[in-house]
Amino acid sequence: MHTISPWSITAQTDIDNSTALISKEICNYIYEVYNCDDSVWIVVIGPKKERMAFRAAFAINSSFEVEDLIKNENDFRLNLKTELGEYEITIDFPETESHLLHFKTTLKLNKPLLIPFWPRDILPLTDNGNIENTNGKIHLHQVGTRSGILYASIISPKKSNLFYFQNLTSISDYCEATKTSLAETVGGTWPEIGFQLPAAIEEPLPAGKTFTISDAYVLMGEEIKNDPSKLCIDFLENLALVYKHIQHPEIEYHNWTEIAQNTITDLYYNKGCWTQTNGIPYLNAYLCDYETPAESMVQLAVLIPLIEYEKWNGKKEPLSKDIESGLSSFYDEKIKSITRWLPALHDKLDKSEEQKKETTMDSWYLHHPLINLTRYALSGNETAKKLVLDSIDFVIKAAHHFKYEWPVFYNVETFEIIKEETQPGQGGEKDVPGAYAHLMLLVYELTKEEKYLKEAKKAAKQLTQCGFDIFYQANNTAFAANALLELYKITNEELYLKTSYMCLAGIFKNMQIWDCQYGFGKNYNNYFAMFP
Repeated sequence: MHTISPWSITAQTDIDNSTALISKEICNYIYEVYNCDDSVWIVVIGPKKERMAFRAAFAINSSFEVEDLIKNENDFRLNLKTELGEYEITIDFPETESHLLHFKTTLKLNKPLLIPFWPRDILPLTDNGNIENTNGKIHLHQVGTRSGILYASIISPKKSNLFYFQNLTSISDYCEATKTSLAETVGGTWPEIGFQLPAAIEEPLPAGKTFTISDAYVLMGEEIKNDPSKLCIDFLENLALVYKHIQHPEIEYHNWTEIAQNTITDLYYNKGCWTQTNGIPYLNAYLCDYETPAESMVQLAVLIPLIEYEKWNGKKEPLSKDIESGLSSFYDEKIKSITRWLPALHDKLDKSEEQKKETTMDSWYLHHPLINLTRYALSGNETAKKLVLDSIDFVIKAAHHFKYEWPVFYNVETFEIIKEETQPGQGGEKDVPGAYAHLMLLVYELTKEEKYLKEAKKAAKQLTQCGFDIFYQANNTAFAANALLELYKITNEELYLKTSYMCLAGIFKNMQIWDCQYGFGKNYNNYFAMFP
């Protein structure tokens, strides 16, 4: 049995004892609207009579009076009045061949008002009135200022799936007026889940102005067995459906060619970008950081896009020559591989952070430089090819030692695990098998040797049960998605394609698909931001 709050304990009884103001059936789903004194509920009833209730409006210590109800064939408008102000709820079904529900609520107050609390807007309903006896699993919810998404499976009393998207862009005016944030507003603890309007306790919500306080999209679905890839694919399909109907910022023109050339010039001439060791120039990871030794990943993460730019532009840049001059210096004879830190400066590592030790390897940092180095080798660079082929046996040795399940940090000389998990019980760097598979496929393309293809397959199979938790770092998860798609094209095995979608779900889970137009967010473009 779950614990519930006073704002939910009577909801089931209130709904069951009320008469529906609206009833609409679409694609075997029934939608009913109830005015239950302090809350207006939209109840969705599925084909198996499963029921979920969505609180479209909350009266804030008052009661709703229906002023007007306009019913059209596929949309409805409900105007409500309380002692505190006026509400308007619009309900529509934006897809002709889908039961996607959209509801939007606005509020105009009579007097400025502090709002210390707002209840969440989703409750599962039962046949016997005991909401606390329902069970469900939340697969993902908003973290920080990511998208206002909640995706869950209802386990009892009747099995079904729920996709919920709160279009947080629409709530920006409310946050600007009340000096609040939309971080962590879509989530909750079962059975009280969904969106919770931020509490206005610093600045009151002004009177006389209409504010949007909810703009939600809901898609109920049939039960999906606990299959990670099917859940991820369903999530992506639902998100794609909703994405078509939310407003997007206007596309702005950027002069990318000018930006690219300015970047090259600034990197080349700004002394804060460079350090020298034994007469060879290296890019700093951070501006004016002359204390930390150079990193192989930093050099190659700049060099490879630069080489591609040169090929497109038909002009060789002196910047690429300088970066390339130091690549061989990252080869460590002790382990017979390219390594993260410049071996000549291992004694300069100050051990101020876990990874700033000469023998400590952050798992993904071994693979990322070699991925770019192999791309360079594929373009015909012989130095890069030699470094890749001289390093690859060590990389495979590490993969076999860890059985394709990499920890966070390990000793690069002994393979002793230094830090096994990101958090207790959360496992290590779960998407590294995908980065490894991507590397193996590149080396397979370089050498045509089957052993590298076999390695890619073995690593990729390690990802199949990760589900929404596959994401450790965005670039590695994207490498994994690419590698899995390539494996599918080579083998025609559906498992790789499905797991590729799982990686994409991990990426979209970590996006901000809304436009923050309050606070400092008004001053820059943050729509579709990717959290690394």
